[in-house]
Amino acid sequence: MMDDFRARILRSSPKLWATLTLTVATAVTGAFVIAGASEGRNGAQPDGSKQHCSSKTACIEATNSKGPGIEGSSFAGSGIVANSSAGAALYASGDYGYGVYAASANNDAIYANGNVQVTGQVYTGGSCKNGCSKTRQEVSFAARTSQPTIDDVGESALRNGVARVALAADFANAIDARKPYVVLLTPEGDGSLYVTNRTASGFEVRQVGGGHSSIPFAYRIVAKPYAVSDERLPIRTVRDYSPRAAGH
Repeated sequence: MMDDFRARILRSSPKLWATLTLTVATAVTGAFVIAGASEGRNGAQPDGSKQHCSSKTACIEATNSKGPGIEGSSFAGSGIVANSSAGAALYASGDYGYGVYAASANNDAIYANGNVQVTGQVYTGGSCKNGCSKTRQEVSFAARTSQPTIDDVGESALRNGVARVALAADFANAIDARKPYVVLLTPEGDGSLYVTNRTASGFEVRQVGGGHSSIPFAYRIVAKPYAVSDERLPIRTVRDYSPRAAGH
C-alpha cells in the first residue's frame, strides 16, 4: 500500500510552488489526515483516508521532484493534522521552495499545541508604505531573548516628581507575579528618573535627587510569563528526521 501511495505521489502534477518532503512521526495511535483531498490530486489518497503504524520511522513519506509531496485543503476544518507523542509531529523540507506553506482566510494559518523550535531566523512579513504588494513584503526579524519573557509598553508622566504606574490587568494576569520584572524608562523631558517600589500591581517612578518636575516618560516592562520555565539558553539535542538520515 505504501509503494502504491508513493508511486502516485511521484506521478502527480501539482500546482503549488514548493517542493515539499513531509515526514510525520506518530505513536501507535497516531494518524495523518488529509482533509478535502480527492483521488489522484497531487497523489493524495481519497477523502477520509488514514494511515496507522507502529514504526519508529515515518508513517507516511512523500517525495515529489517538481511540486508538493502532500497537499491538504479543507473548507471547514484543518487541511493537515499531525500528532505525535514520541517525536516530531511534522517534518518538512524544501530545497527550492518553502518547507511548509500554509494559508488561511479566517483562522490561524498554523496552530501548534506545544513548543516550536526553529533552527534559523523567524521572519515576519507585512505591508509597508511604499513598494509592497500581495507578493512583495517588507520582512522584519523576530526578537530573541536568553530566557522566556513577556513585555508591555506605555507612557505616563511625573507629577511633582512622582508617578505611580499600575500594571495593566491583562498583562498582570499573564505574568508570574512571584518573580521580579524589569522596567526600562525613557524620559521625554529634562530630568533623570528611576524606578522604585515594584510590586505585583505596579511601580513608582521618581525624579533623581528629590526633584519636583512634571516630566512625561515612556516605559517598557519585561516580565516572566506565567507557568513557563525560565531556563536560560538551554542546550538541546535535535534529532534529524530527514529521509537521508533514516537511510532512505
